[in-house]
Amino acid sequence: MRKTNFRLIAGLALATFAYGAGSTEISNDWTEAISSTYKQSNVKNEGNSITSSTACFDATIREGERCKLIAFLQHDAFRKTRFYTPTQTRLSGYRPEPYLRSEVVLLDCKKPSYLLQPYYFSKRDGLHMHTVTVKLDGKVVYEKSFSTEEVQRTSESHGIEEITHLIADEKTLVALRQIPKGGKTTIRLTGEKSSAMVPPKEAEKFGLDVAHALEIYDKLNAAITPDTQKSCLAARSG
Repeated sequence: MRKTNFRLIAGLALATFAYGAGSTEISNDWTEAISSTYKQSNVKNEGNSITSSTACFDATIREGERCKLIAFLQHDAFRKTRFYTPTQTRLSGYRPEPYLRSEVVLLDCKKPSYLLQPYYFSKRDGLHMHTVTVKLDGKVVYEKSFSTEEVQRTSESHGIEEITHLIADEKTLVALRQIPKGGKTTIRLTGEKSSAMVPPKEAEKFGLDVAHALEIYDKLNAAITPDTQKSCLAARSG
């Protein structure tokens, strides 16, 4: 099951819900706008108003061809949120390794947001993570510090996990767009006690994730016009 910072999602949702929650129906225009950007398949009911599926964002695809731009889609109807996770980033082997993941999140009636998820695992002691740094060919293209209180820290029998969710602003998106152009990506997670490098294979996967996540973000962003948002919000408050 995914780990989600619901305090962050609540912050993203605040502006939307302020317009009124008198109706649970969503404008057909808004739904059609986002649905026009991808085709769903393998839809599964996960319970608790959550469905999972795969979303193919290819503009055209011939019968028998594999989708090139695909994301795992989780729709949480209760929280009125859709999560689009690119397929590249995976934990390596049986033991979790540090990684940085890209994800696109879309709240009803809103424009999409690009999230970055730094993750750290230790069998014995936590990192108490507070900074993530991304370098491209040795040059810092992204660095973000955050409070350790923003990090979800879970102690289990197998070890300690740390993860947080960071919203990418326009400056960050500009920086991320440099990564798919090529070059060596290195990622460091820094904590109160020490620092950890994301393994080279995971850093490479992050680069692939960025390329896909940005394309998904751009397609959704272009499809949702101001008029579509207004129609959706009007249906909400009606």
